[in-house]
Amino acid sequence: MLLFSLKPLLASTKSRQLHANYRTMTAALAGFLDDNGLTTRTLLEPGTTASDDFTITAGDLTDEGLTLYRDAEQIWLKSLGKSQCWDDTKLLQTFLSKIRSTP
Repeated sequence: MLLFSLKPLLASTKSRQLHANYRTMTAALAGFLDDNGLTTRTLLEPGTTASDDFTITAGDLTDEGLTLYRDAEQIWLKSLGKSQCWDDTKLLQTFLSKIRSTP
């Protein structure tokens, strides 16, 4: 099941600045998931830019990663739009800490 795709975000605007913001956000999300052991494969090599075809599927995430994505992804995306800090993963870390502290 497809969870995230960069292509529709890029298609939604012609703004080069928004394209750059979406790529920054995508790299931050992929890096956070990879760095916290929430993936079944490396989503994006560190220091690389996400391609237009970048996707995340349910099979790419561990059970814990799926829980985080389900609980936090939309809230995180909305917070990025408000803060304009496109690589801020503090909210994801907060949700992950809650998930990991729940028995």
